[in-house]
Amino acid sequence: MQCLRLVFVRLFFSLPLSLVCGYYTVDVYKIFGDSRPVLDHEIYLTEVGSFASIFGSLRFIWSAALDHYSYKKVYGTLLVL
Repeated sequence: MQCLRLVFVRLFFSLPLSLVCGYYTVDVYKIFGDSRPVLDHEIYLTEVGSFASIFGSLRFIWSAALDHYSYKKVYGTLLVL
């Protein structure tokens, strides 16, 4: 029982931390791109942020896919997309 409680606590705290990191990254990518002279193209930065937000919101689908398929197949698909 103690082991299950420990697993629950780890999952309970790791999910909000993961979400906060993802939202922070989506929030500051534009500032990061503006600080680099190579990445100053507005449309490109907007498209990158949009795709990152879309795939970040689909995280639960990727998590469900990990239950049925191997790690290499799921993350290989993410890399191709």
